[in-house]
Amino acid sequence: MGKTKTSKHRGSRTYGRGKKAGRGHGKRGGVGAAGGHKHKWISTLKYDRDHYGQKGKGFKRPQSVVGQPITINVSQLRLLKERLIKDGVEKGGKALDL
Repeated sequence: MGKTKTSKHRGSRTYGRGKKAGRGHGKRGGVGAAGGHKHKWISTLKYDRDHYGQKGKGFKRPQSVVGQPITINVSQLRLLKERLIKDGVEKGGKALDL
């Protein structure tokens, strides 16, 4: 494993930042996502391609077109089976198999 940049700079006083630039918070390009559309643009393209632009700006389909899923309970199925048997539609459990 190679040396880290910090260990290479041990004993050099400024660690490669220059005498005045390394005193405060300068020469680091900002905090967090600062400069993502300017001087850190390459990093934005490489690691966060979907950061800029429209996302999820489609449209909502009307509920009349979408419709609701048809749900039925097991107890309702049993009642339906009894009614089908009574009406003579189902004979021996062939129309509705539970």
